[in-house]
Amino acid sequence: MAQEGSLLLSNEQLRQLIAGLMDGQTVARVTGVSDETLESMYALAHGLYTSGSHHDAQVVFQALCVYNPNDYRFWMGLAGSRQALEQYAAAIDAYQMAAVSTQLSTPEPFLFAARCLLKLGRKDDAVIAIKALLKLGDSADPRHTEIHNKAKALLALLEKED
Repeated sequence: MAQEGSLLLSNEQLRQLIAGLMDGQTVARVTGVSDETLESMYALAHGLYTSGSHHDAQVVFQALCVYNPNDYRFWMGLAGSRQALEQYAAAIDAYQMAAVSTQLSTPEPFLFAARCLLKLGRKDDAVIAIKALLKLGDSADPRHTEIHNKAKALLALLEKED
């Protein structure tokens, strides 16, 4: 979108970007970044994460979240990278965005956020997150059932500690 050889946008390009975003388009769509490019970037970020390069993965996942904030995988990758880097508060923020990106249709981000809350010593908040996630999801979805089972076990352990 920027003029060749320049990283700066012209006033017209900036107006087009703002108009597109105000119309509900993603930065990727407005700037012409293809789905294939985003998938390649995701593959890179995922590979960095799985190889233990969490800082580099975080950088790529952050860019992906800017380009398309509606993709659950991008937020989960960013959150996981931050969690691996022990940036628990920032990971919680990203897990919350992952939940929002699915319109709260999956309980998974809340379970990971609860684990981060525990790392921060915020047990009461973790219990609240776990109880909330048990109200989310689809009982016909085996992944959601598995997450609920893990959450119930964690909740029982936390309540036993009291």
